[in-house]
Amino acid sequence: MTCRIFSSRAAPISPFLCCLMAFSLNAQSVPATGPEAGRALVAELLSVRPDEEVKWNGVLKISGRENKLDPVPIQCQTKPGETNWSVTYLTSATRTSGAEKLTIIFSTNAPPQYFYARAAAPDAPLGETKALTGAEADIPLADSDFWLSDLGFQFYHWP
Repeated sequence: MTCRIFSSRAAPISPFLCCLMAFSLNAQSVPATGPEAGRALVAELLSVRPDEEVKWNGVLKISGRENKLDPVPIQCQTKPGETNWSVTYLTSATRTSGAEKLTIIFSTNAPPQYFYARAAAPDAPLGETKALTGAEADIPLADSDFWLSDLGFQFYHWP
């Protein structure tokens, strides 16, 4: 890439000066790097919390390798709290799978807590809600590519 800047007298400024100017401008906007910067970024992301209740509805469109699966209606609700907040995902039953409910309780100083229930069949009610720990949350929600631990941003809580 060639960088040429012309002055009012139409004399080209050297490419070296152009690159030096670009470097000095970019150096101010480049974030810090290294383990300390990573820890600071994670701490900042973990400190963010919702300040109002939010609800949304959507559809998971899941494509399998051999066939296309039924779309899965999904509802999500975020509720702020005094010391923590929760996000609840509720999927509807389809022709081939039962409804699911996942509630994740977030805190600024601890990993997320998972509470999960699943219907045994498409026409069955939700089963008993169970608290999941560790690798138990490494299962897909509604046969999608979204694992429970992904939705809980578990990857922010590495040792």
